[in-house]
Amino acid sequence: MKISGNALVSSIKIQVDSLARIAADMGVTLYHIKPHGALYNDAAKDEKLALLFLEAVEVYKNACRLYLPPGSVIAEKASGMGFSLEFEAFADRAYNDDLTLVSRSNPGAIIHEPEDVLQHMLNIIEHGKVKTLSGKMMPLNASTFCIHGDHENSVHIARYIYEDLKERGYVKKKGNGLSEQ
Repeated sequence: MKISGNALVSSIKIQVDSLARIAADMGVTLYHIKPHGALYNDAAKDEKLALLFLEAVEVYKNACRLYLPPGSVIAEKASGMGFSLEFEAFADRAYNDDLTLVSRSNPGAIIHEPEDVLQHMLNIIEHGKVKTLSGKMMPLNASTFCIHGDHENSVHIARYIYEDLKERGYVKKKGNGLSEQ
């Protein structure tokens, strides 16, 4: 998408401010912010784009954590600016050897089976490594995971993973409900 830096910053501010207002109206607090889609991938390696995104969300620096890819340009810049970060991995996506996501147009880019998604996550959680599409085990540090909601198994996958991780002790009782640890 061709858009000026000023227009991008303005658009992101409008979107995040609107979401924060909706959350407040519902009695919940916005906990985290992350760039989405192409912006996520491009800001991971493009310093100018990363800085534009961070400028747009800077007002939330003390209230929200940023979910960002580990080892990325945007994570480095955000950390230097004092943002709180969570490093994110993709539970249902395959990785290339350089730790970029395999293009959705390639076979094997999306992990469809709950058992395979769980194993993919457990490699990262327990060993700090991700198995790439080529079969290599590459270091990957992540504290939060994304499961895409745009394929037919996403709800089933999320339930399956939650129950298995709870059974393994990765989910603990907190307050009146369960929360991920």
